[in-house]
Amino acid sequence: MKPLENIYIKIICLVLAFGFWLFISFQLGRIGTFPADIAIDTINVKTNYLAVLSERSVKVKISAQPQVWQKISASNFHARVDLLGKSTGLYQLDVKVVSDNPEVQIIKISPDKVQVNIEEIQEKQQKVEIMFDGAPAQGFAVNGYQISPPTVVAKSSPTIFKKISRVVAKVNIDNEKNDFSRVYRLEPLDSQNNKIDNIVFSPEEVTISAQIGKTANVKTVGIKAEVIGDLKPGFQVENISVSPSVANITGDPSLVFETNFIPTQQISIAGESRTIEKNVALEFPTGLSSLDNLRQVKIVIKVVEAKAEKDIAVSNIEFLNLKNNLSVSGISPENVQIVVSAPASKISGFDGSQIKLQIDAADIGSAGEYNRQIKKENFILPENFEIVSIKTENIKFRVVVK
Repeated sequence: MKPLENIYIKIICLVLAFGFWLFISFQLGRIGTFPADIAIDTINVKTNYLAVLSERSVKVKISAQPQVWQKISASNFHARVDLLGKSTGLYQLDVKVVSDNPEVQIIKISPDKVQVNIEEIQEKQQKVEIMFDGAPAQGFAVNGYQISPPTVVAKSSPTIFKKISRVVAKVNIDNEKNDFSRVYRLEPLDSQNNKIDNIVFSPEEVTISAQIGKTANVKTVGIKAEVIGDLKPGFQVENISVSPSVANITGDPSLVFETNFIPTQQISIAGESRTIEKNVALEFPTGLSSLDNLRQVKIVIKVVEAKAEKDIAVSNIEFLNLKNNLSVSGISPENVQIVVSAPASKISGFDGSQIKLQIDAADIGSAGEYNRQIKKENFILPENFEIVSIKTENIKFRVVVK
């Protein structure tokens, strides 16, 4: 009877083990990283303040039944940073993610904290420019265009405004044959024509009306600023803008076919140390002329002081939002090594004492050893200074009870 009992016990153990294995396998199969990024929103931002985040989105690891995985999308998740009570300053804040599907459990958020820079909003008038993309159909050209309204009101922070080079409406005229009037959204661009975020326009859109003319011998080409001479030593050209940036040419068919741009008269920058802004005549080759009687363009040559780089040891380290009963007693390393860039006249003799490293300690609730990754957003810099690289990637510090 005893051997039979042992067999029953063994069978029961095998069944239980198999069931446990199925249970574990099922549980593990429910956990995974959701494939789409979840955009981060800010809530409770004070009126007339702008918050710029170091990260735009997060990844989430979730737990859900297989049939639930098949139904959920990025719109089912909401990532938020709460700025309640926060005013101008730099903060490191938690990212909270919730799902509107009760069958989804959030396991992990990556990253779970972001740097937030809060600044007061400013308003500025911005001129709208057209950026044409493509070319009209063969035998057609842009005879003229109108922008309505020609200027808009932009709202953003002082830091963002410093990056704006121009505000454009991108207009695709590829293979166009007919006049058109369309509405376009505005895009703020930096000096390298990269789009800038965190700007609001009023109105948000403009109407572009363009006249497309048919002709057997017309071509739309670019305009090239002919710059000669050398700036004053210690200065450099940061950007050259031409307005309008294209011309409609007509004339000798072979010349029209071969011409890709029309040069301006020569513009001397010899010995200059300031931005140059002037109207300059176009130099049409013999046999070519402007279809719409364009004779001159506005040239802006932005001249800035040449920059230099320097290694700096930052010792001015400030811990923000640390609880009143806590203090920092030890920092390692004591100096944070960075490389900065600034106009050569300002960086000569600069010792870094005006640079401040701010660490947000709002999430620290008890004594202990802590570690923080250092990012560019953590530094407060003098005007016209930029961080090129950070050599000290992390900082360790000890928090004690007062």
